[in-house]
Amino acid sequence: MSNIIIDYSKRDNYNSKLYNQLAFLLNCAIPIMDELKETDKYKNEIKLHGNQFLKHIEKFTADHQKLFMFGGQVEIPGTGKTINAQDIFNITDTAYEKLLAWAGKRHPNHIVSLLTTIERLEASGKLDLNQVDNDYVPVDSDLISA
Repeated sequence: MSNIIIDYSKRDNYNSKLYNQLAFLLNCAIPIMDELKETDKYKNEIKLHGNQFLKHIEKFTADHQKLFMFGGQVEIPGTGKTINAQDIFNITDTAYEKLLAWAGKRHPNHIVSLLTTIERLEASGKLDLNQVDNDYVPVDSDLISA
C-alpha cells in the first residue's frame, strides 16, 4: 500500500502532531501503570499521584481516540483507496505498543544502536521512512468500542 503523510509544516498541524504523539505514548503508559500499581515499588505517594495522573491520561487518550472514531474515511495518497480514521488510530496505536514492548525487552544500547542505524541510513539517503509501504488492514467494525 502506501503511507498517509500529514504536512506538519503549519503550526496547527505541528501542534496536532505533538498532540497525537503524546496521546499514543500515554495510551501505552496506562497498562504499564496498572501493572506497576501491583508492585511493592509503587509507594503510597507515587501511587496517589500516579492514580490521579492515570485518571487524567485515560480521559486524555479517550478524547484523542474519539477524534479518530468520527473522522470518517481518509484517502490513502496515490492509491485511490480510503481507510477509516478509526483504523488509522488502531494501526498506529498498535505500532506504538509494539515499539515500546520491543524497547522494553532490549538493552539500552540496542535502542541507541537502532536510532543510530536509522539516522545513518536516512543521512546516506538509503532510508526514507515516507517511502516504506505500510499495510493498512482495517479492523473488524464489531470490535470498535464506542
